[in-house]
Amino acid sequence: MCGIFGIALRPGASLSAAAFQKLLERLYVLSESRGKESAGLHLYLPDARQAWTIKGAQAPTELLRSKEFRRTLETGMAFAFAGERQSPSQPLIAIAHSRLVTNGNARLPQNNQPVRWGPVTMVHNGIVVNVEQLWQQNQQLQRHAEVDTEVMAALLSESMSQEFNPATATQGVFGRIRGAASIAWVHGESCTPHAI
Repeated sequence: MCGIFGIALRPGASLSAAAFQKLLERLYVLSESRGKESAGLHLYLPDARQAWTIKGAQAPTELLRSKEFRRTLETGMAFAFAGERQSPSQPLIAIAHSRLVTNGNARLPQNNQPVRWGPVTMVHNGIVVNVEQLWQQNQQLQRHAEVDTEVMAALLSESMSQEFNPATATQGVFGRIRGAASIAWVHGESCTPHAI
């Protein structure tokens, strides 16, 4: 199964930028035993409505060594830890993933996580076995990937557009899927991280 993990900091949290980076890197190293086929990161600053996502068909430790990872992390932290602050000036959310491929070829970027559908960005551990049935039942939702995570993100996005209630949306998705799932997700219009 995959590895999902994250960090959510409130403004003024007693964690410096250097400590945040060290913790995130340690979580990647620990998660590699859960999957080496791909890895990804979504950094989100809800107050600023800024987000950055990177992902690729590489082991988590390879992602850590990439220039793209360093650049993404530095950019996000520059916003969150403005100036010389030793704590974030605004909320900072990081959701991350290490993947053991179950469905969807990891060489195709859209099959790697985090998965975005509309304003929802999600990471997922587990497997949804009724993916085809869910897409068939919800033909108004356009499918872009093979990975099962996408259908959950799409259903969450649709539910949130009808009634902006994260708990209800999450319960609704879990009521419809068959299989196993642990998820963490954020909504681009929300100032609150959501994890189940």
